[in-house]
Amino acid sequence: MDECNLMDENRKRAELGKLDASKVEESRFMVGQKTGGRTAGTPNRVTSELRKTLKVIIAAELDDLPTTLSELPARERLELLIKLLPFALPKVNTISGSYDSDWTGLGE
Repeated sequence: MDECNLMDENRKRAELGKLDASKVEESRFMVGQKTGGRTAGTPNRVTSELRKTLKVIIAAELDDLPTTLSELPARERLELLIKLLPFALPKVNTISGSYDSDWTGLGE
C-alpha cells in the first residue's frame, strides 16, 4: 500500500471514529520506518552462536590438515592448496601509471 492510499484509509477510519484524528497526520511519517525489532548495534544471537560453532569446527580441521593433505593424491592435494591460497596470501594487483606527467609544482 503506498503512502497516498494509507493516508486515505486513515482519514476514512478517523471519520468513522475508529482512529484518533491527530494520529492521521502522524501516521504518514511512519510509512517505511522501523518501529520494532532489535535496536541498532545489538548483535544477532543466532549469527554469533553459528560463528562460534564454525570457529571450533574450523580449528579442529586446521589441526588435522597436514594429515589430511598427506593422505590425498598429489593432484587433489595441489587442487586443494590452490583453492586455499587466496585465504593465506593477498592477491597482487597491477599498478599502472603514466611516467610522462608534468612533475613541476609538486614540491611547492
